[in-house]
Amino acid sequence: MTDSELSDFQVEFVRDEAAFAALATAWRALERRCGEALSALGFDETWRAWTLVARPLGARLAIVVGRQDGAVVLIWPLVRRGRMVEALGGNPSGPNDILLAPDPCQAAWAEAAWQAMRRALGGSCLVLRGVPETSPILRLGGHRRRFRAQHQVWIIRLADWGGWERYEKHLPRRLLADQRRQWRRVAELEGEVRFRRARTRDEAAAQLEAYTALKQHWLAARGISNQQFSPGPYRDFEQANRLALFDAGKLLVGRLGSEEATLSVGYGIVRGERFLFEGFVYDQRFARLSPSRLLLEHLVRWCFEQRLEVFDFLPGDVAYKQQWGEAREAVFEQIMPLDAWGQALAMWHHGGLRRLARLGWLRAAYRRLPRRLRHAAQRLLLPGMDYAAKAKHDHPA
Repeated sequence: MTDSELSDFQVEFVRDEAAFAALATAWRALERRCGEALSALGFDETWRAWTLVARPLGARLAIVVGRQDGAVVLIWPLVRRGRMVEALGGNPSGPNDILLAPDPCQAAWAEAAWQAMRRALGGSCLVLRGVPETSPILRLGGHRRRFRAQHQVWIIRLADWGGWERYEKHLPRRLLADQRRQWRRVAELEGEVRFRRARTRDEAAAQLEAYTALKQHWLAARGISNQQFSPGPYRDFEQANRLALFDAGKLLVGRLGSEEATLSVGYGIVRGERFLFEGFVYDQRFARLSPSRLLLEHLVRWCFEQRLEVFDFLPGDVAYKQQWGEAREAVFEQIMPLDAWGQALAMWHHGGLRRLARLGWLRAAYRRLPRRLRHAAQRLLLPGMDYAAKAKHDHPA
């Protein structure tokens, strides 16, 4: 696209809550235009992220809006926190993407928005997490340097298999044999043990509460601190957001168990044609039965029944994801310096800290610290960054 062709494209910045609220109609209309290709967060979820997380943490709105001939064709939800410009979302790990109208001009619109954002928003660096490999964010130019870390994500290309029966034959024989053996053991338990999908809001709330309680117990037993399960803005957002997504028909939550006992609980979110598997947890008393793996089978079956395109296991180097996944995609963390101070921050966070994070003895020493000291150390890190991931320093083309 030439400069003359961009003459009718205008970029504006939403910096106050009233203007954010006034954007709701145009934002939702753009969501509908994107349809099944939607990968960015919608207005309602972003509003919850602002009111429950970003605003309580002292962030300032910096939403980038692009208009072509007066119509909103681009929305990039960002906030300022100190010298950092970050994605506006409820989870510190992402996902992050630009909401763009389907059009051949997408790349040019995104580039124009980036250039305008660099000039207008200030800040030292743009910090992004959970950026999919298809996002135009990864192709933005005009910056001096960027620091990027890549994560491999296992997926199931549901559309390629067509149904559970064909996909099941792809699974490792040893896994299938153990899966069937565990189902036989479960059938011997008292009561009717089966997969129970939440069909009402009350059922969803009860199952999500059970998920949170089991997860907190699992984390506490291992001395792990997690913002999504600790008191504070992130947990408030997760609790409200999951039920809102259920009300909108975008969240599947279910438990494996009987009327009397819960063996495992898990859930995931439908975004466009993808199912994002958020996680599962099991009652330690039933660990020998591999209940979460049995529950996972039901989640995958449900996605086939709904004719979704992709089952996305999300980032995380866990053995079961490799067993069940049959293809891989990439997501990225990226720091894009905006000034000299941002350059220094990026080099430290993507260089020095990553080298330290790969030292096994240092990680072991950190885990032995009292929780209070671990929390103090975490405040020195960028939220949501995986410092153990391999990083790459890109120079401009």
